[in-house]
Amino acid sequence: MTTVLDSFALLAFLRAEPGFETVPQVIADAPMRGDELLMTAVNVGEAFYLTERRRGKARLPALEKALEELPMDIVDADLELAKRTAALKAHKKMSYADCFAADLVSLRGARLVTGDKKFKQVEADIETLWI
Repeated sequence: MTTVLDSFALLAFLRAEPGFETVPQVIADAPMRGDELLMTAVNVGEAFYLTERRRGKARLPALEKALEELPMDIVDADLELAKRTAALKAHKKMSYADCFAADLVSLRGARLVTGDKKFKQVEADIETLWI
């Protein structure tokens, strides 16, 4: 099964924040099962700005190194994905970045790993593993 991480799950994992315990197993299981582990470039950008805002610019190289080491593919936000995501954003009170993650899950028939309660409004539409 394809799994999509949002920035909440990634940062919880990297910072050992509440809920992080589930994420290492998800990351380890994906390549062992031959499954894809994905994150959108928009959600990666969100992780970068949140890290700089909360922890300072000096922490960005550690985030970049962690991303390089994870068995995860970063999905670019091409025009088609941006248009699909815009349609979701037009009807949901979620951040645009969150809509990218939700839409990628929908597009790929995947599951989302998150602890961000804003995704409650789409959990009937997408499979979600709550951390």
